[in-house]
Amino acid sequence: MAKRIARRRSAKCYKDMGYGNRTQDSRTGHFKTINPDTFKLIVNGPPVISFKFRQWGFFEGPFKGHAPDGEKVEFYGSGVLNVDESMRAEDVEIYYDPAELIGGLLISPSQSEPEDNTVNTATATHGCPFSKEKHGLQEWPKGSLEEVVQNAIKSWEMELSHKTRLQDFKTINPDKFKLIVNGREGLSGEETLRIGSYNALLKSSLPKEFQYYKADEETFESSHDAFRSALPRGFAWEVLSVYSGPPVISFKFRHWGFFEGPFKGHAPTDEKVEFYGFGVLKVDESLRAEDVEVYYDPAELFGGLLKGALISPCQSEDNTVNTATATRGCPFSK
Repeated sequence: MAKRIARRRSAKCYKDMGYGNRTQDSRTGHFKTINPDTFKLIVNGPPVISFKFRQWGFFEGPFKGHAPDGEKVEFYGSGVLNVDESMRAEDVEIYYDPAELIGGLLISPSQSEPEDNTVNTATATHGCPFSKEKHGLQEWPKGSLEEVVQNAIKSWEMELSHKTRLQDFKTINPDKFKLIVNGREGLSGEETLRIGSYNALLKSSLPKEFQYYKADEETFESSHDAFRSALPRGFAWEVLSVYSGPPVISFKFRHWGFFEGPFKGHAPTDEKVEFYGFGVLKVDESLRAEDVEVYYDPAELFGGLLKGALISPCQSEDNTVNTATATRGCPFSK
């Protein structure tokens, strides 16, 4: 009940701040839900309430020379809301991909704009520079910021999976490193190394009975064994967009693989499982990570992994599924 109340309060606070109906004459002093002395819109900072959101509407009027198509346009994002004792917002962090919105607004024909605001079809051309879906690994130009960020994160994950001493890491600053996931308390380098990257990313504050993956009961070895078994071809990671360069790098990413082995009693489906997220990477002068913040929805991943049939104890010794005793058991809708 307390969590539901917190969600309602955070949503009300966000709406009361005036998004969507502010005028150019608005001032922070006019908002009762904002602490005008400390409020700021930032891309990094200490989180308190983390949430996922969707903003959407129907493209029914012209936009920057592009004709409306009547289709829904939307984007998803993650946010962190830091409030004071009176539930007044002090810090708001927003992470999203502008291309999700602009891709929908620019996908329709461009137009010259006559006075009656109708579309001149004789001069209309299609002009959307954004792809709607990436099915394979993104290959960034050599030396680009996107390639640098992607290689840095992959190198860090490789060190985390294969090195046993933090002082041997070349990708992080061991004295300052913190990993913050979905607004939870940050983990030090030693803590992250001890529990492993999977457990660090999948820790949950939900009651035990509602946790679909109990990170506190897993070890470094057991977590890696579980995901290597479920995703035998690997669990690919790629950068989709980079929004700012060092020393504070913000980016969007995708993690994905093919569910071709059993996972926690669920039979494989051979389907692609994936999730999208946003990250903020603080680096020093040598491009070593000092802070890593990651925001994503774990249900996007587990919705695919728990979709498979439950494997009965009567399963054959060769690890194939006895479909006569298998039942479907996914609590998450896609």
